[in-house]
Amino acid sequence: LFDTVRARCGKLIVYLTTDTLRRPWCAGEITIAWQVHKRIATVYHPSFHAPNDQDTQVDSIGDYLAQADFKLYEYGITDDKISGAYTWLLGECTDRHRFHMQLVGRGRFEAVVDSLLGHDFAKSWKRQMSSQTGSIDAGRHVHSLVVSSLPEDDEATAATAVLVGKIQSSVVEIVPGGMLVLCDITDPAPAEVCRCV
Repeated sequence: LFDTVRARCGKLIVYLTTDTLRRPWCAGEITIAWQVHKRIATVYHPSFHAPNDQDTQVDSIGDYLAQADFKLYEYGITDDKISGAYTWLLGECTDRHRFHMQLVGRGRFEAVVDSLLGHDFAKSWKRQMSSQTGSIDAGRHVHSLVVSSLPEDDEATAATAVLVGKIQSSVVEIVPGGMLVLCDITDPAPAEVCRCV
């Protein structure tokens, strides 16, 4: 994995959530990318809280990281390098992006992608507002494949987006009502969902 970041990665996108910087594999990927001067972008999720300065100091970074069944130094990644990478990532890295929590479901991730590509947020907002619905049109979605995930869980929404992206073309061919992705709907009423299937 670290060799992939070192040799095959053009840009590393660091998705900063609650525990990203505590995960040893993430620490290693960030450190390698920083060491070899890869382009790095950060995506700040609202659950992310930056570590305090003490946590990222050389003498305490090892305690800040979660325990793992391997040692980063076995890969040439030392505490001083992790500390330097984190200090840079949280201070000097200027390619920063954030989640727009006013968007719903997959729209949050689409807006992040638009931001990473340099597109205007207004475009993401308009796209979601035109496709978002506050309720389900049961007549339109009769015999739909309903994909459900916990709307408040952005990791579940991301996994849903991957799943939907992989199966969407096949579903259109075999399910007459298409696909209904519940995390994209602002307030799905259970009775309306039941009428769709």
